[in-house]
Amino acid sequence: MDSNTAGCRGATHKYIVGDGIKSLAALAMLSLFDQGDKVSVIAIEEPESHLHPESARQLYETILSLSENHQVVLTTHSPLFVNRTNLRENIIVSSGKATPVKKIKEIRDALGTKVSDNLINAEKVLIVEGEDDKIALEKLLPVMSDAIKKAVQNGTLIIDYIGGAGNLSYKLSLYRNLQCTYHVFLDNDDSGRQAGQVAEEQGLLNIKNVTYTLCNGSPNAELEDCLETAAYKEAIYNEFGVRLDGREYRGNAKWSDRVANCFRTQGKQWNDTIEKRVKLCVASALIPDPNVVLNQHKRSAVDALVDALNQILL
Repeated sequence: MDSNTAGCRGATHKYIVGDGIKSLAALAMLSLFDQGDKVSVIAIEEPESHLHPESARQLYETILSLSENHQVVLTTHSPLFVNRTNLRENIIVSSGKATPVKKIKEIRDALGTKVSDNLINAEKVLIVEGEDDKIALEKLLPVMSDAIKKAVQNGTLIIDYIGGAGNLSYKLSLYRNLQCTYHVFLDNDDSGRQAGQVAEEQGLLNIKNVTYTLCNGSPNAELEDCLETAAYKEAIYNEFGVRLDGREYRGNAKWSDRVANCFRTQGKQWNDTIEKRVKLCVASALIPDPNVVLNQHKRSAVDALVDALNQILL
């Protein structure tokens, strides 16, 4: 909303309201009326016009609310207003024909959404923080669920990493615009919790589509905290010459902090680059057997992730 105010005492204030804001206000007012048993149809043409993306998302929520008591028909060129829950409620009008949508790719093609080749069939995305998480979970998840295995094999489910929790909101915005259903797997540490909170405040995430690596007795944890040390400790010794069997490794601190202590007490440098190399070493060493790889007392977050993915694959 822009405002022009005269610079003298007693001036009249003028407010210039954009068409998009007017639409949002008008629909909000409509939702206040109790129609009783009356049946009404609300037709909306390109509701996204003149609206900032965040305002468009608010407008979409208003339209959803209206659809509970009215039949709503709208035309749009924006992916924000696509009904991903029931694809057949989306109608593509082209060359004088109206066709119900069967696959998400049809919507992407109609809207001109550009998707890289490896995502062309992906409708579901598991978003993780690091490349090591992606490697580890690509080994374990298909063994833990036939539905996940099938979805990964046929390309309808992919695992993508964001390269750090701070990139979460950007990646979620991207996948939402690509009309993908996503679930997020985050470290239960300060950066993971903060990224999740920011994404929730931006309307990109909710408690249902995020799983944190909560581990028994650990105030902060990451995926490696859910793993059995025996599954990778030999690989770390062979590559870095560091043993993970001293008192520095024991305790409830986050895995990477405990490993850092082991490196330092054994005369090794530790920094972000080395941490990444160590985590990739761990992920590469894992075998695709959750009964061997996962710690039976700390695996609940991974099991919860499998359940959540199974739900979105139904």
